[in-house]
Amino acid sequence: MTCMKFHPVATVSKWLSSPKHNATGRFRVLIVGRAGCGKTTILTRFCGANIADSPGEHRGLHRIDHELVSDKNPSFVAHDSRGAEAGSDEEYTTFMNFIHERGNMEATQRIHAIWYCIQANERPIQASERQFFSTDHGKVPVIVIVTKYDTLIESCLQDIENDRKSFDDVSDPDQSLKDEEAWARTQAHKIFQAHCREPLMRMKYPPNAIVRLEHAEDSAVSSKELLRDLTQATMRCIKDSDTDILMVFARARGSDEADPSFFALLSYHLYQRPKLRSVGTIGSISSGIGPNTRSPINDPTTYMTFWAPENYEIVISDAMAKHVDHRPNEVYRHLPTQHLRGLAVRIQALCDIWIVLQILGHKRDRLSHDEIERCIKAYGNSISARDLQQAIVASCRPDEWVKWRSFWQIYSAMEGVARQARDKFLMEWRV
Repeated sequence: MTCMKFHPVATVSKWLSSPKHNATGRFRVLIVGRAGCGKTTILTRFCGANIADSPGEHRGLHRIDHELVSDKNPSFVAHDSRGAEAGSDEEYTTFMNFIHERGNMEATQRIHAIWYCIQANERPIQASERQFFSTDHGKVPVIVIVTKYDTLIESCLQDIENDRKSFDDVSDPDQSLKDEEAWARTQAHKIFQAHCREPLMRMKYPPNAIVRLEHAEDSAVSSKELLRDLTQATMRCIKDSDTDILMVFARARGSDEADPSFFALLSYHLYQRPKLRSVGTIGSISSGIGPNTRSPINDPTTYMTFWAPENYEIVISDAMAKHVDHRPNEVYRHLPTQHLRGLAVRIQALCDIWIVLQILGHKRDRLSHDEIERCIKAYGNSISARDLQQAIVASCRPDEWVKWRSFWQIYSAMEGVARQARDKFLMEWRV
C-alpha cells in the first residue's frame, strides 16, 4: 500500500509567488559563533548548497551586514557575525546595534531569528556568551545551537576506554559496547546540562531555545533529520509572529513538497487565529484569508489556546506526521485526474487537522503531550479516518473543486464532511 505524495495547497504556492511574499522577502537569520564551530556546515545543510556573499558584496570584508545567499534557496538569507560578539568593545557595539536595528526594520530587512552556535567540546560558556546573554537583545528570538555534540559523546567514550575495569567481567562484548555508548550519552547529557543549558538559562536574557547538533559532517545523515530540532525550535520561536513570517519560514525550510500537517497547521494559523483575535484572545495577526463568517465562541478549537501545553502545534504536527498523514489512500485512485487525486490528499490533510483540533478542544481540560499523541494515534488507526477518505471521494464535484484557490474555500466546502467524521470518531473513541 502506497501513499500519494503531498503537494502544498494552491494558496501557499500562490502566496509564495505573490507581491506579498516579495514584500516580506526572505527568512533572515543572524548566525553567531567562533570560527570552526560549524556555522558554514549548518547554513549549507539548511540551504542544500554552498552559501556565499550575495552578488555585489565585496568578498573578504568582515562586515556583519553582508548577505550570505544560496541559489538553491532564494527564500533564505544569513548574516555572519564573524566573531564580532567576542571582539573589541567597538565590534561588540556594532554587533548589538545591528541586532537592535534589524530587529525593528521593515519585513524585507528584518532579522527573524538568531542562531547562536556554541561548540560542545570547548569550554561552552565564555566571556562573550556571558556578555551577550546578560544584554537585552530586543525582540529577535535566539536559538542556541550546541554544535559537534558527537565529539562530547566520543570524549566520554574515551574516558571509558581509559578505564575499563568496570567492564572486565562482562562476557558479552556487544552488550558491553551498548552499555558503554549508553553511559557515554548519559554523561554527555549531564555535562551539557551542567555546563551549558543550566548556566545559559540562568542568564538575565536567556535564549528562547537550545538544541544539540551531532554528526553534521556525516553525509549519511540527511539534512532534514540533522536539522529537525533546529527547524522545530525556530518554528516554535516564530509561531506567534504574523502569518507572513511563518509562510516565509515554510518556504525557507523546504516544506513545499512534504509535511502535510505543517501546511494544515499553517491553514489553522490563517483562518482560526483571526477568529480568536475577534474575541480578544490573541494579539494582532495578519491573515488576509477569508471573512470571519462564524463566531468562534462555539468552536472547540478556540479552547486549544487555553488548554493545550506550550508549543502544542509542534506536538500535534509530529504526531500527525507519525500516525495520520501517511496512512494508505489508494481510494483516491478512483478519481479521474491526477489534479483531483492530489487535491483529495490536501482536503484530507485539512479535514484531519480540523478533526483532531476539535476532539482535543472538546476536552476543555489541561492537555498533556501524551494525551495529544494518544488521541491522534487513535484517530489515525480509526475506522472514521478511513471513512473520511471514502466521504471525500463521494463528495467530489470536479467542476467545483477546480475553482478552489484557498484553505478557506476548502474548509467551507468540506466542513460538513469533516464534522461527520469527527462525530463518528467521538462515538468510536468512547466505545
